[in-house]
Amino acid sequence: EIFKFREYSSRALEAQAQVPVEVWSQIFIGIAIAEGLRSQMIYKPDSVPGSHGFDPLGFKSKFGGNTAEGYKTLQLKEIKNGRLAMMAVAGMFTQQLLTGKGPLEQLF
Repeated sequence: EIFKFREYSSRALEAQAQVPVEVWSQIFIGIAIAEGLRSQMIYKPDSVPGSHGFDPLGFKSKFGGNTAEGYKTLQLKEIKNGRLAMMAVAGMFTQQLLTGKGPLEQLF
């Protein structure tokens, strides 16, 4: 065996505490660099909120975002998807806090 990884908990809240400081530092620096580059693209005098010109796969035109009405519909769907994802993660954390088991542990 070439690599041997430390055993991490399958419980999300415990696993976060087990991550070494060096890894958290790399994550923080990576996010800082990405946000710095993103802010250079977004914060321009002529920029419009939500329209940054980044659509390499052409989703805007494929899903009806070419019109103002279609674009508003896509924005609403994205917001609802994000809210649902946040509720799902909050539910998994609550489940772990109440039962003491992670989501995968409760399946088996």
